[in-house]
Amino acid sequence: MQLLKLILLTNFLFGQYIINNLNEVQYPVDLKIEEYFFSKIELNNFNDIYLLDNFSSKIISFNKNNNNIFHSKGLALSTQINASFRDITSNRGLEVFVTDYDNHKIHYFDKKLNFINSINLFELETPIEFPTNIKRNSYGYLWVVSENLFSLNQINLNGKLINKIEGTTFNSFSGIKAFDLNKENQIGLIDNKNIFFNFTENGKYSWKKKIDYNLISVNAFKNGWIITSEKNKFVYIDNDHLKPILISNNFHFEILDFKIKKNEIFILAKNNLIFNGKIDYNPN
Repeated sequence: MQLLKLILLTNFLFGQYIINNLNEVQYPVDLKIEEYFFSKIELNNFNDIYLLDNFSSKIISFNKNNNNIFHSKGLALSTQINASFRDITSNRGLEVFVTDYDNHKIHYFDKKLNFINSINLFELETPIEFPTNIKRNSYGYLWVVSENLFSLNQINLNGKLINKIEGTTFNSFSGIKAFDLNKENQIGLIDNKNIFFNFTENGKYSWKKKIDYNLISVNAFKNGWIITSEKNKFVYIDNDHLKPILISNNFHFEILDFKIKKNEIFILAKNNLIFNGKIDYNPN
């Protein structure tokens, strides 16, 4: 009972985050967005916005400051025809990585989306099959989800397995919907039962919380994490808090994915809509 009172008190004292000034991002006029069905959004440090179309397995990028447009190119035609891109990451800004689900591969491109190389995950000493979500940590290692093995695997660019987190212990996860890495390379993960897990940089279990929404995606933010659900609900979570986030605008679009850059949020919604706003803190 005392613990419950303490949690309620800290939640009360914590204040609340608010998403303000959500405005639609305008695409460059030369980009024919009606040809795409974007499902994932990614940002880099150069104000480039990357969008992944998992139907055509193509990537496009544009810069909202100068309207430069780039399209993924250079992938072998035989690979492109059978490709099934699932997720994208570009945290350092100079390279872009995508998972190719059916081919059991990771492809990476330069900043302008010229193809560089592929990692065949199926041919590794410890094969990784059906890759879905992917992130790159500050050391340059990749964390990639294997859907059928219910595992999160850390590899280097040579394909060597560095570490693995499996959902086989008492504090295990049931599948992986999404995950992210914070600036300390800690892992925030949401599973198929809508439980949030926090793991250390080395993949050791730290803490977890059950959230009563059907969760979609997670992004690191400040000292915690921001999670969104299919009903357009955002929550902030850390080890001590679980607080809803208000949206000041009348936002009623179906969210597919979102990314945070410092205090800015970019939301990808259905029908290729992108919205950009600020995350502010209200201490009251």
